[in-house]
Amino acid sequence: MRRSTHHHRSARLHPTPLLPVCLLIGAALACSPEPPSPIPLPGDHLIVAITDAYGDLNPIARYAEGIWDRPSWATPAGWDRLAAAPAGDSSTWRWPDGRRTWPVSERPWDSIGHPVQAVAVNVPDRWHFYSDSAQDQPLVTRGLRLADNACGISWWVRTQAEWREVFPRLGDLRTAGVSLSRRPTAIPPTDEWPAVERIVEELGLLSEESPWGDSRFIWIGVFRFEDMTIGVLLRIGPGFGVRQAVIELQGDRPRVVGETRREPC
Repeated sequence: MRRSTHHHRSARLHPTPLLPVCLLIGAALACSPEPPSPIPLPGDHLIVAITDAYGDLNPIARYAEGIWDRPSWATPAGWDRLAAAPAGDSSTWRWPDGRRTWPVSERPWDSIGHPVQAVAVNVPDRWHFYSDSAQDQPLVTRGLRLADNACGISWWVRTQAEWREVFPRLGDLRTAGVSLSRRPTAIPPTDEWPAVERIVEELGLLSEESPWGDSRFIWIGVFRFEDMTIGVLLRIGPGFGVRQAVIELQGDRPRVVGETRREPC
C-alpha cells in the first residue's frame, strides 16, 4: 500500500538536530567490542582424507594438540541440519556454497573469531596426495561439496578443475589414495608396514560378517610424523561395518583414531 504524502496546511515539521544523533552513534560504535580474531592453528595440525578417483577428499581424521577427532564441518550430520544459504552477500563465508551445516565443535579455533554463517573454517588450501602411482602429488582446494556419508551428509573438499582428472583406483570402485594436509616426515618402505591381518584381528575390524562375499583390508598408506606413525586401511568387498580407518601405530598397541562405515539406512 502506498503511503499518502498529503499534509494538513497547519502541520509543522520539527527537524531533529543531527549533531546529538551523530554523537550517540559514534559513542555506540566506539564502545562496541571488536570481534575476536581467529585463533591460530596448532603447529601439529593434520587432516587425513580419503581421496576418490575424481580428486574429492573425505576428511575422516584430524590430529591437533595431541588429540584425534574429525573436523566439525566434515562430521556426518542429518539432513535436518541443512539450512538455506543467505541470498545476499556471502563474501564472509570461508567456502561459499548453496547450503550450509555447522555441527558444534569443542575446539576454540574451529569457531572463535569466525562468522557464524561459515560453511567451514580452517580448510587446508593445499594437500599432499599419496597412492601406489603417486607420491606427494600436490592438490589445491577449489571448494566444498555435500556428499552422502554414513546415513547423513558431510562436506567433502573439491580439488580438481572442471575437467576432473581421473586418478587410478585402489581396490574398490572409487578410492584412489590418501591426502594429507601436512607432509609426513617419512614414508616407510612397504616391507616395514605391519601385517594387515594382525592389525585387523587385534582391532576386530572384520567382526561383522558379510553375507555377500569375503571382505578384507589393505593398507593404502603408512606415514611417519615427528611424534607418531599412522596407517590408513581400506576395506575391499561388500558388507557393512568399517570401510576406511586411520590407525595410530604406536609400538604393539594400535588403535583406531578415525573411520568411515557402511551402514544400513
